[in-house]
Amino acid sequence: MTVPDRGTRVAAALLLAATAMSACAQDRPTPPAGAGPLPDDVRAAYDGFWAAWVAARETSDPDLPALAEQIADPLLSTVRGTLAAAREQDRVTRGTVGHRIEEMTLDGDARRIVDCVDIGRWRLHAASTGEPLPGQLGGERSQLTEIVLRPVDGRWKAANMYILADRC
Repeated sequence: MTVPDRGTRVAAALLLAATAMSACAQDRPTPPAGAGPLPDDVRAAYDGFWAAWVAARETSDPDLPALAEQIADPLLSTVRGTLAAAREQDRVTRGTVGHRIEEMTLDGDARRIVDCVDIGRWRLHAASTGEPLPGQLGGERSQLTEIVLRPVDGRWKAANMYILADRC
């Protein structure tokens, strides 16, 4: 078995952080019962969050206006920090992210969305050359993720993100 070099391990860790943003250091609270289908406005906000995150990762731009339009603190601060670190390390992420939403749970005024996120085609590249970084895992990769949407100034925004499992 070959042990990846330090650069490869750093690249893999950055991709995991970029994907996961296991942003909020606090433990994931247990959601209350009350699952239901995704209303159109919640689905639009969820899709908007992912579109902003993927677009920002393509350039590692922590100041992309779409981030503040779709994300609220504490997640916004974490996302911006992750992007700033990626920019400093000459890293961008290219490719696509797939989704299989498992459930939505009501939690007071919040909506908790559990999603099996397919990250198998989302890869780290060197920003300066566009070349893929060596040593990245190939094949099918997924993470079971929970995104918490909250109403902020009359619209839904992603406020927290939790990685529930490394595979789904």
